[in-house]
Amino acid sequence: MDFYLPVKPKECSYRVQARQVEFSIKKQGPEFWPRLIVAQKKPHWLKIDFDKWQDEDEDEPRQHKEDFGDVGPFDEARGRKMVERQEKQESMNFKLRYIFVYNLFQFVGFTTIFCTLFIRYLYYGERAVTTAFETIGSQLVLTQLLTYLEVIHPLLKITKGGALAPFLQVCGRNLVLILIIATEPRLQGQPVVFWLFLVWSLSEIFRYPYYMLSSLELEWYAVTWCRYTTWTVLYPAGFACEAMVILAAIPMFEETQKWTLALPNVWNLSFTFPAFLRMYLLLLFMPACWFLVQHMYKQRKAKLGPFQRKKRMKKTQ
Repeated sequence: MDFYLPVKPKECSYRVQARQVEFSIKKQGPEFWPRLIVAQKKPHWLKIDFDKWQDEDEDEPRQHKEDFGDVGPFDEARGRKMVERQEKQESMNFKLRYIFVYNLFQFVGFTTIFCTLFIRYLYYGERAVTTAFETIGSQLVLTQLLTYLEVIHPLLKITKGGALAPFLQVCGRNLVLILIIATEPRLQGQPVVFWLFLVWSLSEIFRYPYYMLSSLELEWYAVTWCRYTTWTVLYPAGFACEAMVILAAIPMFEETQKWTLALPNVWNLSFTFPAFLRMYLLLLFMPACWFLVQHMYKQRKAKLGPFQRKKRMKKTQ
Protein backbone atom coordinates (compact mmCIF):
# COMPACT_ATOMS: atom_id res chain seq x y z
CA MET A 1 0.00 0.00 0.00
CA ASP A 2 1.06 3.57 -0.69
CA PHE A 3 0.60 5.31 2.65
CA TYR A 4 -0.67 8.88 2.79
CA LEU A 5 2.64 10.08 4.28
CA PRO A 6 5.95 8.37 5.25
CA VAL A 7 5.91 5.86 8.14
CA LYS A 8 8.49 4.25 10.43
CA PRO A 9 8.65 0.59 9.33
CA LYS A 10 10.78 -0.56 12.28
CA GLU A 11 8.22 0.75 14.78
CA CYS A 12 5.23 -0.88 13.06
CA SER A 13 3.68 -4.06 14.43
CA TYR A 14 0.84 -6.46 13.76
CA ARG A 15 -1.26 -9.00 15.64
CA VAL A 16 -3.15 -12.00 14.17
CA GLN A 17 -6.69 -12.33 15.54
CA ALA A 18 -9.31 -15.00 14.92
CA ARG A 19 -11.22 -12.90 12.38
CA GLN A 20 -8.69 -10.31 11.26
CA VAL A 21 -5.11 -9.07 11.36
CA GLU A 22 -4.54 -5.83 13.30
CA PHE A 23 -1.74 -3.50 12.23
CA SER A 24 -0.21 -0.63 14.16
CA ILE A 25 1.52 1.79 11.76
CA LYS A 26 3.80 4.45 13.23
CA LYS A 27 3.74 7.79 11.41
CA GLN A 28 7.00 9.55 10.70
CA GLY A 29 5.62 13.04 11.40
CA PRO A 30 2.90 14.60 13.58
CA GLU A 31 0.71 15.68 10.64
CA PHE A 32 -2.96 14.66 10.68
CA TRP A 33 -3.87 12.01 8.09
CA PRO A 34 -7.37 12.35 6.58
CA ARG A 35 -7.01 8.74 5.32
CA LEU A 36 -4.51 5.89 5.48
CA ILE A 37 -3.45 5.58 1.84
CA VAL A 38 -2.88 7.91 -1.10
CA ALA A 39 -5.79 6.54 -3.14
CA GLN A 40 -9.22 8.01 -2.49
CA LYS A 41 -10.82 4.54 -2.44
CA LYS A 42 -9.63 2.20 0.26
CA PRO A 43 -9.46 -1.57 -0.40
CA HIS A 44 -12.64 -3.46 0.53
CA TRP A 45 -10.72 -5.64 3.01
CA LEU A 46 -9.34 -2.66 4.96
CA LYS A 47 -11.46 -1.71 8.01
CA ILE A 48 -11.27 1.16 10.51
CA ASP A 49 -10.81 0.60 14.24
CA PHE A 50 -13.13 3.31 15.54
CA ASP A 51 -12.05 2.66 19.15
CA LYS A 52 -8.63 4.11 18.29
CA TRP A 53 -9.78 6.77 15.85
CA GLN A 54 -8.52 10.27 16.55
CA ASP A 55 -9.97 13.40 14.97
CA GLU A 56 -7.81 16.36 13.99
CA ASP A 57 -9.19 18.46 16.86
CA GLU A 58 -8.56 15.79 19.52
CA ASP A 59 -5.46 16.16 21.70
CA GLU A 60 -4.92 12.52 22.71
CA PRO A 61 -5.68 9.30 20.90
CA ARG A 62 -8.17 6.87 22.35
CA GLN A 63 -6.82 3.69 23.94
CA HIS A 64 -8.35 0.26 23.55
CA LYS A 65 -9.45 -1.39 26.80
CA GLU A 66 -7.96 -4.80 26.24
CA ASP A 67 -4.54 -3.26 25.47
CA PHE A 68 -4.32 -0.43 28.00
CA GLY A 69 -6.89 -1.13 30.66
CA ASP A 70 -10.25 0.51 31.34
CA VAL A 71 -9.90 4.25 30.74
CA GLY A 72 -13.51 5.04 31.59
CA PRO A 73 -16.56 5.62 29.39
CA PHE A 74 -16.38 7.90 26.36
CA ASP A 75 -17.98 11.26 26.74
CA GLU A 76 -21.37 11.74 25.07
CA ALA A 77 -20.12 13.71 22.05
CA ARG A 78 -17.37 11.22 21.30
CA GLY A 79 -19.75 8.26 21.60
CA ARG A 80 -22.22 9.96 19.32
CA LYS A 81 -19.50 10.46 16.71
CA MET A 82 -18.65 6.77 16.84
CA VAL A 83 -22.28 5.74 16.37
CA GLU A 84 -22.67 8.14 13.45
CA ARG A 85 -19.56 6.74 11.79
CA GLN A 86 -20.75 3.18 12.23
CA GLU A 87 -24.21 4.02 10.86
CA LYS A 88 -22.63 5.79 7.89
CA GLN A 89 -20.40 2.79 7.23
CA GLU A 90 -23.38 0.40 7.41
CA SER A 91 -25.38 2.63 5.05
CA MET A 92 -22.47 2.74 2.63
CA ASN A 93 -22.11 -1.05 2.73
CA PHE A 94 -25.83 -1.46 1.94
CA LYS A 95 -25.57 0.93 -1.02
CA LEU A 96 -22.54 -0.91 -2.39
CA ARG A 97 -24.30 -4.29 -2.08
CA TYR A 98 -27.40 -2.90 -3.78
CA ILE A 99 -25.38 -1.38 -6.64
CA PHE A 100 -23.48 -4.65 -7.12
CA VAL A 101 -26.69 -6.72 -7.29
CA TYR A 102 -28.31 -4.25 -9.70
CA ASN A 103 -25.33 -4.22 -12.05
CA LEU A 104 -25.02 -8.01 -11.85
CA PHE A 105 -28.70 -8.41 -12.77
CA GLN A 106 -28.34 -6.06 -15.74
CA PHE A 107 -25.12 -7.73 -16.86
CA VAL A 108 -26.74 -11.17 -16.84
CA GLY A 109 -29.81 -9.81 -18.63
CA PHE A 110 -27.93 -8.10 -21.46
CA THR A 111 -25.49 -11.00 -21.79
CA THR A 112 -28.42 -13.39 -22.21
CA ILE A 113 -29.95 -11.09 -24.84
CA PHE A 114 -26.70 -10.83 -26.80
CA CYS A 115 -25.94 -14.56 -26.66
CA THR A 116 -29.51 -15.43 -27.71
CA LEU A 117 -29.37 -13.10 -30.72
CA PHE A 118 -25.87 -14.20 -31.74
CA ILE A 119 -26.47 -17.96 -31.39
CA ARG A 120 -29.82 -17.79 -33.20
CA TYR A 121 -28.15 -15.85 -36.01
CA LEU A 122 -25.50 -18.58 -36.36
CA TYR A 123 -28.18 -21.30 -36.49
CA TYR A 124 -31.07 -19.67 -38.36
CA GLY A 125 -29.47 -16.82 -40.31
CA GLU A 126 -32.01 -14.41 -41.84
CA ARG A 127 -34.89 -15.90 -39.86
CA ALA A 128 -33.17 -14.89 -36.60
CA VAL A 129 -32.83 -11.33 -37.90
CA THR A 130 -36.53 -10.92 -38.67
CA THR A 131 -37.68 -12.49 -35.38
CA ALA A 132 -35.33 -10.63 -33.01
CA PHE A 133 -38.05 -8.66 -31.22
CA GLU A 134 -40.31 -11.69 -31.01
CA THR A 135 -37.48 -13.65 -29.38
CA ILE A 136 -36.06 -11.21 -26.80
CA GLY A 137 -38.37 -8.19 -26.94
CA SER A 138 -39.99 -8.61 -23.51
CA GLN A 139 -36.64 -9.25 -21.80
CA LEU A 140 -35.08 -6.21 -23.47
CA VAL A 141 -38.03 -4.01 -22.44
CA LEU A 142 -37.58 -5.13 -18.82
CA THR A 143 -33.84 -4.42 -18.72
CA GLN A 144 -34.28 -1.07 -20.46
CA LEU A 145 -37.03 0.01 -18.05
CA LEU A 146 -34.74 -0.86 -15.14
CA THR A 147 -32.12 1.53 -16.51
CA TYR A 148 -34.31 4.41 -15.30
CA LEU A 149 -32.84 3.54 -11.88
CA GLU A 150 -29.52 4.85 -13.21
CA VAL A 151 -31.15 8.27 -13.46
CA ILE A 152 -32.48 8.03 -9.90
CA HIS A 153 -29.23 6.73 -8.32
CA PRO A 154 -27.19 9.96 -8.68
CA LEU A 155 -30.19 12.06 -7.62
CA LEU A 156 -30.37 10.06 -4.36
CA LYS A 157 -26.56 10.17 -3.95
CA ILE A 158 -26.37 6.39 -4.25
CA THR A 159 -23.81 6.74 -7.03
CA LYS A 160 -21.47 9.52 -8.06
CA GLY A 161 -21.82 11.53 -11.24
CA GLY A 162 -24.63 13.46 -12.85
CA ALA A 163 -28.09 12.38 -13.94
CA LEU A 164 -28.22 14.20 -17.30
CA ALA A 165 -26.15 11.75 -19.37
CA PRO A 166 -28.02 8.61 -18.23
CA PHE A 167 -31.34 10.48 -18.57
CA LEU A 168 -30.68 11.33 -22.22
CA GLN A 169 -29.48 7.83 -23.05
CA VAL A 170 -32.25 5.98 -21.21
CA CYS A 171 -35.08 8.17 -22.52
CA GLY A 172 -33.75 7.99 -26.08
CA ARG A 173 -33.49 4.21 -26.07
CA ASN A 174 -36.88 3.66 -24.45
CA LEU A 175 -38.53 6.02 -26.92
CA VAL A 176 -37.19 3.92 -29.78
CA LEU A 177 -37.85 0.56 -28.10
CA ILE A 178 -41.20 1.01 -26.33
CA LEU A 179 -43.04 3.75 -28.23
CA ILE A 180 -41.80 2.89 -31.73
CA ILE A 181 -40.61 -0.71 -32.17
CA ALA A 182 -42.92 -2.39 -29.63
CA THR A 183 -46.04 -0.72 -31.06
CA GLU A 184 -45.36 -1.21 -34.78
CA PRO A 185 -45.28 -4.91 -35.83
CA ARG A 186 -44.11 -4.07 -39.39
CA LEU A 187 -41.00 -2.47 -37.94
CA GLN A 188 -40.11 -5.39 -35.67
CA GLY A 189 -39.00 -7.58 -38.57
CA GLN A 190 -36.61 -5.01 -40.05
CA PRO A 191 -32.91 -6.04 -40.06
CA VAL A 192 -31.90 -2.71 -38.47
CA VAL A 193 -33.84 -3.69 -35.33
CA PHE A 194 -31.75 -6.85 -34.95
CA TRP A 195 -28.49 -4.93 -35.31
CA LEU A 196 -29.71 -2.23 -32.92
CA PHE A 197 -30.47 -4.82 -30.22
CA LEU A 198 -27.10 -6.47 -30.80
CA VAL A 199 -25.21 -3.16 -30.42
CA TRP A 200 -27.19 -2.11 -27.33
CA SER A 201 -26.61 -5.40 -25.51
CA LEU A 202 -22.92 -5.57 -26.46
CA SER A 203 -22.26 -2.05 -25.15
CA GLU A 204 -23.86 -2.96 -21.81
CA ILE A 205 -21.83 -6.16 -21.54
CA PHE A 206 -18.70 -3.99 -21.44
CA ARG A 207 -20.25 -1.39 -19.12
CA TYR A 208 -21.77 -3.27 -16.20
CA PRO A 209 -18.70 -5.33 -15.16
CA TYR A 210 -16.83 -2.06 -14.62
CA TYR A 211 -19.57 -0.81 -12.29
CA MET A 212 -19.68 -4.16 -10.48
CA LEU A 213 -15.96 -3.92 -9.72
CA SER A 214 -16.31 -0.26 -8.71
CA SER A 215 -18.96 -1.20 -6.14
CA LEU A 216 -16.37 -3.58 -4.63
CA GLU A 217 -13.74 -0.81 -4.76
CA LEU A 218 -11.74 -2.82 -7.29
CA GLU A 219 -10.36 -1.88 -10.68
CA TRP A 220 -9.05 -4.18 -13.41
CA TYR A 221 -7.32 -2.33 -16.20
CA ALA A 222 -8.66 -4.64 -18.94
CA VAL A 223 -12.26 -4.07 -17.81
CA THR A 224 -11.70 -0.32 -17.49
CA TRP A 225 -10.11 -0.17 -20.93
CA CYS A 226 -13.02 -2.03 -22.52
CA ARG A 227 -15.54 0.20 -20.74
CA TYR A 228 -13.96 3.43 -21.97
CA THR A 229 -12.82 2.27 -25.43
CA THR A 230 -15.49 0.05 -27.01
CA TRP A 231 -18.02 2.91 -26.92
CA THR A 232 -16.03 4.68 -29.66
CA VAL A 233 -17.42 2.08 -32.10
CA LEU A 234 -20.64 0.93 -30.42
CA TYR A 235 -22.12 4.34 -29.62
CA PRO A 236 -21.95 5.69 -33.20
CA ALA A 237 -23.31 2.37 -34.49
CA GLY A 238 -26.17 2.53 -31.99
CA PHE A 239 -26.96 6.15 -32.87
CA ALA A 240 -27.05 5.30 -36.58
CA CYS A 241 -29.39 2.34 -35.99
CA GLU A 242 -31.71 4.43 -33.81
CA ALA A 243 -31.92 7.15 -36.46
CA MET A 244 -32.68 4.55 -39.16
CA VAL A 245 -35.45 3.06 -37.02
CA ILE A 246 -37.02 6.48 -36.45
CA LEU A 247 -36.86 7.36 -40.16
CA ALA A 248 -38.44 4.04 -41.10
CA ALA A 249 -41.17 4.50 -38.48
CA ILE A 250 -42.34 7.97 -39.56
CA PRO A 251 -44.35 6.87 -42.66
CA MET A 252 -45.77 3.89 -40.75
CA PHE A 253 -47.08 6.11 -37.94
CA GLU A 254 -48.43 8.59 -40.48
CA GLU A 255 -50.51 5.72 -41.83
CA THR A 256 -51.68 4.27 -38.51
CA GLN A 257 -51.93 7.59 -36.60
CA LYS A 258 -50.65 5.76 -33.50
CA TRP A 259 -49.86 8.15 -30.59
CA THR A 260 -51.43 11.00 -32.57
CA LEU A 261 -54.06 13.16 -30.86
CA ALA A 262 -56.43 14.73 -33.38
CA LEU A 263 -59.05 17.43 -32.96
CA PRO A 264 -61.71 17.62 -31.70
CA ASN A 265 -61.05 16.17 -28.24
CA VAL A 266 -61.75 16.94 -24.58
CA TRP A 267 -58.48 18.86 -24.09
CA ASN A 268 -58.83 20.80 -27.36
CA LEU A 269 -55.20 19.96 -28.20
CA SER A 270 -53.60 18.24 -31.15
CA PHE A 271 -50.42 16.20 -31.27
CA THR A 272 -48.90 14.55 -34.34
CA PHE A 273 -46.45 11.80 -33.46
CA PRO A 274 -44.66 11.68 -36.88
CA ALA A 275 -44.07 15.45 -36.68
CA PHE A 276 -42.71 14.97 -33.15
CA LEU A 277 -40.29 12.31 -34.44
CA ARG A 278 -39.00 14.70 -37.12
CA MET A 279 -38.49 17.46 -34.56
CA TYR A 280 -36.89 14.97 -32.18
CA LEU A 281 -34.33 13.93 -34.80
CA LEU A 282 -33.38 17.49 -35.66
CA LEU A 283 -33.54 19.27 -32.29
CA LEU A 284 -32.98 16.59 -29.64
CA PHE A 285 -31.44 13.43 -31.07
CA MET A 286 -28.39 14.95 -32.77
CA PRO A 287 -27.46 17.30 -29.85
CA ALA A 288 -27.97 14.45 -27.37
CA CYS A 289 -25.66 12.18 -29.40
CA TRP A 290 -22.99 14.88 -29.47
CA PHE A 291 -23.34 15.47 -25.72
CA LEU A 292 -23.00 11.75 -24.92
CA VAL A 293 -19.94 11.40 -27.15
CA GLN A 294 -18.29 14.42 -25.50
CA HIS A 295 -19.22 13.06 -22.05
CA MET A 296 -17.71 9.65 -22.77
CA TYR A 297 -14.60 11.19 -24.33
CA LYS A 298 -13.96 13.26 -21.19
CA GLN A 299 -14.44 10.20 -18.99
CA ARG A 300 -12.08 8.15 -21.14
CA LYS A 301 -9.48 10.91 -21.04
CA ALA A 302 -9.75 11.04 -17.25
CA LYS A 303 -9.46 7.25 -16.87
CA LEU A 304 -7.03 6.31 -19.63
CA GLY A 305 -5.23 9.58 -20.32
CA PRO A 306 -1.42 10.07 -20.44
CA PHE A 307 -1.20 10.88 -16.72
CA GLN A 308 -2.85 7.63 -15.70
CA ARG A 309 -0.63 5.61 -18.06
CA LYS A 310 2.55 7.16 -16.69
CA LYS A 311 1.40 6.54 -13.16
CA ARG A 312 0.79 2.87 -13.89
CA MET A 313 4.20 2.53 -15.51
CA LYS A 314 5.90 4.01 -12.45
CA LYS A 315 4.02 1.62 -10.15
CA THR A 316 4.99 -1.34 -12.35
CA GLN A 317 8.67 -0.33 -12.27
